Amino acid sequence: MQDHPNHLDMIKEINVYASIENSSIPISQTRASNSVWDKNDVIGIFMTKANSPLSSALASNAKYVTTDGTPIFLPVASHEIYFPFNEEMVDFIAYYPYKETLDNLNYSIDVSDQTTLEHIDLLYANNVKEVVSSNKNINLTFKHQLSKVILNITKEGVTSDLAGLKAEITNQNTKATFSLANGTISNENEPANISFSVSSDGAIAQAILLPTASLIDKKLKLTLGASTYSYDLGENKTITSFDASTKYSLKVVLKEGVGVTLENLSTNIEDWLEGPTENITADEELQNQPDNPPEELPGEEPQEGDGSEVNPYTVEQAQMITEEKKVWVKGYIVGYYTGSKKKTFFNGILNARSLNIAIASSALEEDPNMTFQIDLLNNAHKDIKEKIDLKNNPKNFLEKIALFGDIENYLGEIMLKNVKSAIIDGVKIGDSR
Repeated sequence: MQDHPNHLDMIKEINVYASIENSSIPISQTRASNSVWDKNDVIGIFMTKANSPLSSALASNAKYVTTDGTPIFLPVASHEIYFPFNEEMVDFIAYYPYKETLDNLNYSIDVSDQTTLEHIDLLYANNVKEVVSSNKNINLTFKHQLSKVILNITKEGVTSDLAGLKAEITNQNTKATFSLANGTISNENEPANISFSVSSDGAIAQAILLPTASLIDKKLKLTLGASTYSYDLGENKTITSFDASTKYSLKVVLKEGVGVTLENLSTNIEDWLEGPTENITADEELQNQPDNPPEELPGEEPQEGDGSEVNPYTVEQAQMITEEKKVWVKGYIVGYYTGSKKKTFFNGILNARSLNIAIASSALEEDPNMTFQIDLLNNAHKDIKEKIDLKNNPKNFLEKIALFGDIENYLGEIMLKNVKSAIIDGVKIGDSR
């Protein structure tokens, strides 16, 4: 906070606009990873004289909040920051998530609990330098400081029967110190096994981790029922570290009785640096195998459907249908369209619209031609629009969904219109009569 501002400075209160640095390939899960804020997100801001140390800040740990989830942040009472009255140049530093108490300008990191990823996704901004009160807005650009690992999991080519799956990385440091003064991480300690945050259907597992210079003695473990699969990260010759600001996205295929295959390892990212790519394979731990080979689990969905609620059409099937009324289509929500054509597909939630969503058979899909448009504007059930669009429901990104409506050709594009019902996260919305 800034103590006792001169009354003449009241017209020089700073206006804060906060964005999260992003590239042109948006795909991820957490709020921060998608370059969007949630309502009531809070950042901490410091103001110093230009090129001066943070220890001599003119304003310290001021609490600014976005009440509506927009990039515009406003101060809470008594935390307002004012420019120096003498037009002296100043610098700004900011961070997220906000903490009331800091230890000598150090931010304590703890990634042991992955339940709510945005609460541990440390962001840091130090891009605003040598500004004066004539600068109308303070445009802070935040960068991720930790590493992110996402597992996109299927079982023998499909994503069914993965509910209850658990994933963890072993021997990973859980705590560290981040210096707000110089933007560095130090004092990594308390190694432990860290459990990933896993989606309800077991298809996606995510973890935000401390950057790691070496992956020696670290394993990736997945447990499904009585079977446990593992991959020794220390044996990998391409990925030998988890770097700061980098997201590693791995496609994991569980093959019963064989092992785990990690295919098409990539780092498709929105606001994270891009890392290496590679195919790797993990072996099943035989000591955890049941006495008898597992039978095919009941209820496994076939790759193709018949358009019923029990067995919806796949995206590939729906794309081949010119017109059919009252059918179900399934897929993963992978983005939205800025127009009616596939070429307007946007893979992510940045600036999402409420008019439509894009679904695909793979949560990793980025090719517009492999997506299918769900129209939420024309005659769609009101609850559908409010509860599944990405503008108002960014957490639905990459969620599995089934939708009921009419497949139609609209302006040369095949899409699902008149959506009356949807099933997402096991909850049915609307009426499928």
